[in-house]
Amino acid sequence: MELTNSQQSGPVSQPPAAEKKKPKGLGGWMILVQISILLSLIISSFALNNTIIVLGSEELKLFSDETSIYYEPVLMPLIWFELLVLVSQLILLVVIIFLLYRRKRAFPKTMIGFMVLGAVAGILDHAVINQISFITEEELAHSSKVVGRTIFYSAIWIPYLLRSKRVKNTFVK
Repeated sequence: MELTNSQQSGPVSQPPAAEKKKPKGLGGWMILVQISILLSLIISSFALNNTIIVLGSEELKLFSDETSIYYEPVLMPLIWFELLVLVSQLILLVVIIFLLYRRKRAFPKTMIGFMVLGAVAGILDHAVINQISFITEEELAHSSKVVGRTIFYSAIWIPYLLRSKRVKNTFVK
């Protein structure tokens, strides 16, 4: 039986502990972060499109006309608030994607800011929706679930972005 070069040279020495590879790059749990960013971009784009459609609808005029019996004073400010939040989120998502793939040091803090913005906007949105008379219990329950999901998502990923060795080793530029 013939020995290969690696077998002939003897046992392979292990690198010192300081030289061991540290977790780095966009692998591991960062794959889920990337997927969530891309999904957020798609969902926010559709939501912005729907909000723009609502702004142009005839039904909205019925609820925003002060002389109408269906007038809701908080509806127009709510829609404009949602529009502002969605545009801000889309802009932030583009910046986040740039920072992510350029591995910029600002990525974790910007991503955390995005999550906090989403949670605060969701809570404010839910509080205002709660004041609209024609909102059904199902719609309120859906709004509560969305806010709960956003807070849960933030509660998982913010600590990860703050403590992960992979995040610290990857976003250094």
